[in-house]
Amino acid sequence: MVWNRGDIQPGMEVFALDGRKLGVVSEVVPDTPRELIAGALGAGESGGAGPARDERIVDRPGHFVVTGEGSPLEQQKLHIPFSAVQILFPGENVTVSWASDQCIALYGAPAAEAAPEVTAGA
Repeated sequence: MVWNRGDIQPGMEVFALDGRKLGVVSEVVPDTPRELIAGALGAGESGGAGPARDERIVDRPGHFVVTGEGSPLEQQKLHIPFSAVQILFPGENVTVSWASDQCIALYGAPAAEAAPEVTAGA
């Protein structure tokens, strides 16, 4: 079945490959184009007088947020990338490519804390 990212909508049920319900889609987050993430390092880490800059180019792939509503994962939020979709029935449900315990381990961190893909160079 051919699908596109617009087929994933809030309210759709999400299941793991092992058949366990992970929850429902609460938000769909589009791709963010490459962006420069610049953060100040602590003073002295650069060897200079002022604070150094930690600059990285990152890709933030689109994903959907799943809340544990109606599942044993009631307090858990999963940030699942579109690339993890195995089966999709538009307007009904999504099945992802991993077992439930793998989904929790891979996608349980909030998007801001999840490790983005990093490309060398600035």
